[in-house]
Amino acid sequence: MVVKDYGRAIRLYIEVLKRPDTGLHGEAQEYLGLAYEREGKLSQARAEYKAYLILYPEGKGAERVRHRLAGLKTAGVEPEKKLEEEVEKERVEKEKPKEKGAEKGGVEGKEGFFLGVGVTRVAIGGDFNGTKSVSGGGSTEVVPGVFEAIGFKLMAGYQFNRGSIELNYSQSDHDADWLGMDRPTRLRSYSLDGKIFVFKEYHGLQPLLALGGGYNTLTVERGSTDGFRTEDATFKGMDLRFGGGFEILLHRRVAVDLLAIYRVGFYNSVDGIASKSIGGIDGNGLTLSLDTRFIF
Repeated sequence: MVVKDYGRAIRLYIEVLKRPDTGLHGEAQEYLGLAYEREGKLSQARAEYKAYLILYPEGKGAERVRHRLAGLKTAGVEPEKKLEEEVEKERVEKEKPKEKGAEKGGVEGKEGFFLGVGVTRVAIGGDFNGTKSVSGGGSTEVVPGVFEAIGFKLMAGYQFNRGSIELNYSQSDHDADWLGMDRPTRLRSYSLDGKIFVFKEYHGLQPLLALGGGYNTLTVERGSTDGFRTEDATFKGMDLRFGGGFEILLHRRVAVDLLAIYRVGFYNSVDGIASKSIGGIDGNGLTLSLDTRFIF
């Protein structure tokens, strides 16, 4: 045989036969019998030759095996070194580290930093119903009723195999009114959000859960007055946001997220003609977004 260490050869061929068949089982079965024969273990050699003929009666080595089984004579064909090379190659490939973020069964994903843009539809409710105002410090600020509006979002973060963490900036301009008077309103949000995929295996379409928190400013045009003049009023506060959606992997570097996020907002200060703390104004609402992220 090419390798004179028959004990090692026997172990090698047995190992190959235990693995899923990659086209090498026939050769391994034949060469296992030959290795036993060369080592002088004739009963084991007969058993392996018989096993070969049962499993591969029309195999390319069937005729050689019949001759060997008939007289346990070498047919002059040495085990091919190719088999050992294939086994070694398989071992190396198995131990080779896989690329981070590689998903299974679909488009190959990728871990890394990303930038993204999104389109949002934002609703603002709670105390922003058009009937309230806050007074103090010599001025009054109106709390208008705010209508839903389309906005945009910018994002940057890091994509992991099981989710992502990201910084977001979003802005939306809303029509609003207070006691029938037009009061256009702009919402700006700065948030830190995390997402986690529901399933461990990634198949190109992945449900996800989202949780985060943000700092918001809500600017009401001509929303502050002292009876003589009017200025814009900017409400400031925090929110907790949670929700879910789906991520669609279009390419290993391009992902699209469809999200529904509910915001529990609380505004505790306002800047207008006078700046002051306020008892707290609820600004809860739902944000729907369609985001596209580019992973580096």
